[in-house]
Amino acid sequence: MDPVFAQILSSEESEVLAAYKENKTIQGKVDDDITIIEFTGTEPYYVAIDVSSGLYGIYDVVAGKWEAEPVYSIVGTYGSEELALAQKDGFYGFIDPMGNTVIGFQFVEADSFINGLARVCMN
Repeated sequence: MDPVFAQILSSEESEVLAAYKENKTIQGKVDDDITIIEFTGTEPYYVAIDVSSGLYGIYDVVAGKWEAEPVYSIVGTYGSEELALAQKDGFYGFIDPMGNTVIGFQFVEADSFINGLARVCMN
């Protein structure tokens, strides 16, 4: 039987920090306040949630710091366009794997990109 996890990182207290399978995080806890949610498609950046605020950001797992501060109430899945739908201050926009705003937060409704197109609605 092949191993399920390629790597498991543990803290000194033997708490699992992250489990990887095929270079993608499938589970993760950085500390009591930060939990890894999903791979962005670009190493070493991962969507993570700041548990205390309930907001999402982009976390650099190598540097051990936020690449993009947790200011998003929603961060969707990164697709082939390498953009994720995100919500900030009640408006939707699109961010790249490092958390940079690519399409500004100006939409009252939006869907993720599919085949190069995204449905959006402005107020």
